[in-house]
Amino acid sequence: MADLKRELDEVTRGKDALERLSYQLIDEMRNTKNKVEQQQVEFQSSAQDFKNKGKKLEEENRQMVSELGDVLLKNC
Repeated sequence: MADLKRELDEVTRGKDALERLSYQLIDEMRNTKNKVEQQQVEFQSSAQDFKNKGKKLEEENRQMVSELGDVLLKNC
């Protein structure tokens, strides 16, 4: 009977350890998911910033080419 009690205690300790590890894993996965979601938002924001800067540079280039064309026409 003592052997059964000892085995039951051992199984119970193992079960408790697995439960703790399971909860820790769940917490780590939740934290990782939150970090990934946060980085996704940051990447989307950065991508939008790059698009906006690209559009701004294109517009500035158009203006410069137009002004350069005007200057060249005046000098001819």
